[in-house]
Amino acid sequence: MSLRILGWEGYDDPGLIAPFNEKSGITVELDAHISDFDAAERVLTGAGQWDLVNINSPFVRDILSSAGHIEQLTSERMRAAAATPMPPVFQELNRWGLSSEGAPIGVCQRFGPFNLVINTEAISVEVGEEQGFALAEDRRFAGRYGILDYEDFNVIHIAMAAGLDPFLRMGEPQVEAFRRVAEAWYSRAAMVTSDHHALNRSLVRRDIDFHLGGGVYTCSLARLAGHAQLRSITPRRGPVEGRGGISFVEVNALLATSQKMAEATSFLEYLVQPETAARAALAGGSVNPVLQMLEPSVLAHFSAAHLDAMQWETLEGDLGRCAQYRVVPDYKRLRTVLRAARSAFKRA
Repeated sequence: MSLRILGWEGYDDPGLIAPFNEKSGITVELDAHISDFDAAERVLTGAGQWDLVNINSPFVRDILSSAGHIEQLTSERMRAAAATPMPPVFQELNRWGLSSEGAPIGVCQRFGPFNLVINTEAISVEVGEEQGFALAEDRRFAGRYGILDYEDFNVIHIAMAAGLDPFLRMGEPQVEAFRRVAEAWYSRAAMVTSDHHALNRSLVRRDIDFHLGGGVYTCSLARLAGHAQLRSITPRRGPVEGRGGISFVEVNALLATSQKMAEATSFLEYLVQPETAARAALAGGSVNPVLQMLEPSVLAHFSAAHLDAMQWETLEGDLGRCAQYRVVPDYKRLRTVLRAARSAFKRA
C-alpha cells in the first residue's frame, strides 16, 4: 500500500519515511511542487489523486478547507499537537493548522522567514536588514545578485519592494508600480534559478553578493558545510503591517477525497513524534527548523552546529519582523506581469 503526497521536497527522503514504511508496510510517494498556488489549483481540479498535501501557510485553511477538500483531524495526538503552548510569534504560525473554528485540520512543521540571503563578506547584516529589498535598486549591485525562481514568493517580494501590500486588491497604479520593480529586478539580475544550491555556490564564490527570495531553508545547508558568511536576513520594515518580510509554515493535511484515511492519519501522527520531527527538519538535504523544536524532547536531537546553521538564536527576532504569508488576491494578474519581466531576462 502507498500514500501519495503533493508537497515540497523532502517528504520522500528515505531517512524520514523508511521507519514509517518498516513499521506499517506503507510506502510514501511524493509529487513535488515549488508553488503553493499551483499545488492548490491541482487539488481543486484533480481531486482523488493524492492522500495528503504539504503546502504553505494559508492554502490549507483559506483555500482547500473552505472548498471542502480537507478532512478535520480527530485523533487525540493531532489535537494535542495543535494545542502545544508556544511563544506568540510561533503560535501565529501554528494557527495555520486550525480551522476558523479552532479545529485541527493540519500538522504545521517546517517554517521560517523567507526574504533575502546575503554574503556577509559583501554586505553586513545591519546594511542588509536596513535596506532590505532596496538592495536591488543599488547600482553597485547591478549584476551582483540572483533571484530564486519561486513565483509565489517573487510576487510577494516584488510587491513589497514597490511599497505595496500584496495581500490587498490592487488597481492600475499599483500594478504599474509592481511592473516597474519587476522589470528592474530582472534587468539587473546576474542569475535566475529555482535551484537554491546553485545560488549558494554563487554566493560562496562571490559571483553574487545576495539573492532575492530565500531564507534559512535555502542557505542553512551551506552554513552547515562551513560557509557561515551566508545568512538569511529579514528587512526591518516594510509595507505589510510595517513589517519588512514574510514567514511561512508548511501545513501537512489530509485530503477529504483520500481512500486511505486511517493510513494517512497514522502518517500525520508519525510526523509529530519527536524522532520524526527531527528527521523532517533535516529531510531533503536541508537544515530547516520545525515547530516541534519548541518541545525540549525534539530540540535535544540537534547539535550546536545544526542550530547555528538554522540561525536558531535569532530566529524568533527575524520572525517578529515578518508578516504572515497569506493568499495574494491578484496573484494571477501579478504573475503574468512577473513572467513578462522574467522572459526579458532569459532573452538577454
